[in-house]
Amino acid sequence: MSANSPIHRVPPEVLGHIVSYFPTSRIGWTADMELANIRKVPLLLLARVCSHWRAIVMHTPALWSRIEVHGRYWERKKVYTKALKRVLERAGGHGLDMILVLDGATDGMVRNLLDLLVAHYHRITSLDVCIEGKRLLLLKSLREKLTSLRRLSFGAPTGGNTAVPDLSIDMFHGCPQLRHVTLNSVVNEYVPQLLYHQLESVEYKDNGTTQGVATVLENLPHGSRFSFQHIAHTWIRVGSGTQVVPPTFAPVSTRISALHLDITAVPSYITAAEFTRLFLRSLSAPNLEALSFTRHPFPALWPTDDFTLFAERSKLARTLRKLDVRRMLLTDEALLAVLADLPALEELALGDHPLHNTGREPVCALTDTLVLRLAGPNLESLAPQMVPRLWLLDATSLFTCTVAAYRDFVAARAGNVPGGVFVSNLSVVAPVKGPGREAQWNEAKKKLGEIVEALEGLVAQGRARVYRDSL
Repeated sequence: MSANSPIHRVPPEVLGHIVSYFPTSRIGWTADMELANIRKVPLLLLARVCSHWRAIVMHTPALWSRIEVHGRYWERKKVYTKALKRVLERAGGHGLDMILVLDGATDGMVRNLLDLLVAHYHRITSLDVCIEGKRLLLLKSLREKLTSLRRLSFGAPTGGNTAVPDLSIDMFHGCPQLRHVTLNSVVNEYVPQLLYHQLESVEYKDNGTTQGVATVLENLPHGSRFSFQHIAHTWIRVGSGTQVVPPTFAPVSTRISALHLDITAVPSYITAAEFTRLFLRSLSAPNLEALSFTRHPFPALWPTDDFTLFAERSKLARTLRKLDVRRMLLTDEALLAVLADLPALEELALGDHPLHNTGREPVCALTDTLVLRLAGPNLESLAPQMVPRLWLLDATSLFTCTVAAYRDFVAARAGNVPGGVFVSNLSVVAPVKGPGREAQWNEAKKKLGEIVEALEGLVAQGRARVYRDSL
């Protein structure tokens, strides 16, 4: 490469940061690919470009600090060991991001790998480990050694009927810096002992059992975030069909500040609604500030009565600041009933739903009825303004509301929020197949353009900010 090339004017630290985004791992592993992965062959290829690039690659420890190991391929022990030692040396004293996929590896392979890493445990800041539950005792060397660990992703699938009775998983208990945890495919026996009171976030997904979820929720501190994802395994499948038995949630009180509920994996939108009702019915969260729901590709039914009781029990009227119901089937009337109980709300995300291939009319939340009530007293209604602190509306919509109503809504809100600026984040729902759907989608795109045009005056005055995604 020419010495006059513009790339040579880029500071080394900037170039090193750019190189850090270069992919260094692959999908679809084989033994040879595992060796290439350990050696970080993509980085070595970059180092061959020129001497300048080689100096950057070889002397930027952060580039070598992410290490991914698939233990089941470590049959050529000496070759892999030599490659891993070289990478650890190049990482220098930099904190390590370790991914240890140990399910399928023999006990001997796991022991040999951990023996190699034990001297570096204190440098691990992020650890993603997956190993069958019956072999967890192989990880005992981790105990009290992960003094710099901040992020932990822990997966312990059962591997069949191999549960270890009365197993106490305390190898992560002595991690004074731990703040973020993901529990993946973890059943009750394998919920690790953690310093829950110091955690900032927990993501509980796959095979999530009600007892394990309760254990986590009861111990998390105020200010922490909890995400319950991929929860189909809380439903007991009967026979070979899709019949399920609803889970039983014992009453639990939690101090968390943010809750995300992902009900994507629940078999149908009806059972998704049932799960949501059962979960909210058991929960009390008096410090909750942010609440969101997800279900893809189809939305879930809104649990009207149970949410009302949950909101009352948790005193959400004084605490809830953010609500995301984009993936819930919620009409404008139902949403108004929800908002009536949430006067402290500041940020709202909602969505309209065309109801794919059902032939039914769309379920729309963003309508004139809603925006006029949010605008406050007007010619059509003397009802007081709802959620007076609302300053941000994120709407994925079919835009059945009128342009004038939406403009009046934003103009009314702009004078009431801190700084006098109301933020609108607007997008059209993704196109779907079905009679008349394409025309409906095109009409929504046209209406979005008209709304943005109508708001340009408010934007020019600094009273509104509008973000538009017209697909």
